[in-house]
Amino acid sequence: MLSKQPTSDPWPQHLEDRFGYGAVKHLVNPGARPRRTGGCPSRRSGVARAKEETVMKGFVQGTGWAQLAVGAVLAGLLSAPGLALGQSLKEQIVGAWRIVSIYNETGGVKTHLYGEQPVGLSVFDRSGYVIGFLSKPELRKFAGKNRLKGTDEEYREVMQGMISQFGTYTVDGDTVTIKWVASSYPNRAGTTEKRNYKIVGDEMTSVNPTAASGGIAYTKLVRAK
Repeated sequence: MLSKQPTSDPWPQHLEDRFGYGAVKHLVNPGARPRRTGGCPSRRSGVARAKEETVMKGFVQGTGWAQLAVGAVLAGLLSAPGLALGQSLKEQIVGAWRIVSIYNETGGVKTHLYGEQPVGLSVFDRSGYVIGFLSKPELRKFAGKNRLKGTDEEYREVMQGMISQFGTYTVDGDTVTIKWVASSYPNRAGTTEKRNYKIVGDEMTSVNPTAASGGIAYTKLVRAK
């Protein structure tokens, strides 16, 4: 009879009973030879070999499915809208953004110049151009049918209730520098502004310390879909 394995044997008995000593040891040390445990040598080696092959096949198949599952999850995460793993602001900012809120703060006082539900859109394209439009939700329409023949009061409401502009932009870290080419507020044309942006998922926030209407403008935008 073969002597009992010493207590220093590194292979737990419950693993040996379930998979066979040789199979378990082979998973970690492929060069190791399975030990004999008695019985007919030829028959025993055949049974042990069959067990090892079964265990190895299951191990390989299980590992393959696990790798496929992990790959599928990562692919899904990377393709999910608004989820930008490791992307810079320059990469994330490209696209159309709808303005959902904006207020100006001066001396600790907040003012919603465009109402609680403004209508606005900012678009940043890959070539470095930006265009923006912002308005109160319900501007009163002109009484006449010609925009050039409005009253002083109508013009004042439009001038104070909306703004539009376009220009070029560059990104450096969290700072976006905008050079305005034209604007419905003429004083903005030809000027340069620096704004701070932050994007989390499909939401973007902007801080403009030199707002055209005075104070600091805080804007919240969501990616347009």
